[in-house]
Amino acid sequence: MVTAVVYALPVGRGKRFAGNINRFADVIVGGWQLSSIVRLSSGLPVRLTAPSTISQYGFGTQYPNVTKGSDVAVANRTPERWFNTAAFFGAGALYHR
Repeated sequence: MVTAVVYALPVGRGKRFAGNINRFADVIVGGWQLSSIVRLSSGLPVRLTAPSTISQYGFGTQYPNVTKGSDVAVANRTPERWFNTAAFFGAGALYHR
């Protein structure tokens, strides 16, 4: 779920605060808004990694590459097959954590 909230501050010409200020001051003081965007989601993130001999020594993680000309999207998605795993290659078989 994603939602946005916008609140116009009551300051400036015709507003509750500083309602009688001149137009020049209204350009600076009036018309301000506060806003926020909230995103709520569930599920585990997918992090694609390729097995590597250097990662076991603490030197980081190796990420797979996308095979040129392959399609990552799958026509009939299921929770077990959300994307085409054959579209990636790396230093061994692909797995995710």
